Amino acid sequence: MNAARTAICPVCGESEAVEKVSVLYLTGLGMRNRSDSRLDGETGSLLVNNHPGFRAALPTLSRKLAPPSSPRQFFMRPVHPDTAVLAFSLITPFFLYGIWSTQLHTLPAAITLLAIFYLVYLLRRKTLVARFQAELARQKAETERIQHGIERWMNLYYCARDDGVFEPGTSELVPVDLLRSHLLKER
Repeated sequence: MNAARTAICPVCGESEAVEKVSVLYLTGLGMRNRSDSRLDGETGSLLVNNHPGFRAALPTLSRKLAPPSSPRQFFMRPVHPDTAVLAFSLITPFFLYGIWSTQLHTLPAAITLLAIFYLVYLLRRKTLVARFQAELARQKAETERIQHGIERWMNLYYCARDDGVFEPGTSELVPVDLLRSHLLKER
């Protein structure tokens, strides 16, 4: 007996039109990646194999059933402000030597600007470090929320008859269009 057949929809009480969300998502990806958008042979999805009319709607449904992911496209790691100042401080002697050897008359102005930079940094350091730590905490919370959402997503089943997803053992059926917000909400 297939594992998908053990999940029963809480609304219609049937298991005939029920399939694991992850299987449908991956099957839909396979259909989208093919140039002719058709599957040859068996797919691994009983719902797709047993209901030929369901194949046409699967690529669109697959996008709706996608696992939660971070909304950010370019994920940059925050750099501690002290690290940036340290890197600047390691490079500074080379610039000062260049100024000293070629433009000695501008050296006092360069040193004055450098002193002002360090003074401003020392005065603003506490704020900059607090902002850095807040960004780290925000990223960590977002990552944990996404991981929790993916764990929940792995347990979901889709009922084609009711066009919704559910976790086995619960009485809640979530419409497919509300899946992402359902997975990422705080419990």
